Amino acid sequence: DSSDIVKSFRYQPFGIPYKFEGHMHTYFPDFLVKLTNGEKWVVEIKGRLYSKDKAKFEAGEKYCRKHEYTYVIVREKPLEPITRYIQ
Repeated sequence: DSSDIVKSFRYQPFGIPYKFEGHMHTYFPDFLVKLTNGEKWVVEIKGRLYSKDKAKFEAGEKYCRKHEYTYVIVREKPLEPITRYIQ
């Protein structure tokens, strides 16, 4: 939580509806990160993958495109600082 490029962040900022196996569910991404350059990232930190994750990620990607957010899924072990992904 101390970075020169991060203005603010919120944990599980909102719910995103998605359908899996014919039923509606709600996906809560881990973070909404607002950068000092004005970009907004929705960040999901993921270890083990489950069968419903593909549907969640597709819903997350669609939501982010609609709202002009960047969608980031972090899967490295050990987790590295997010600044590694910023050019």
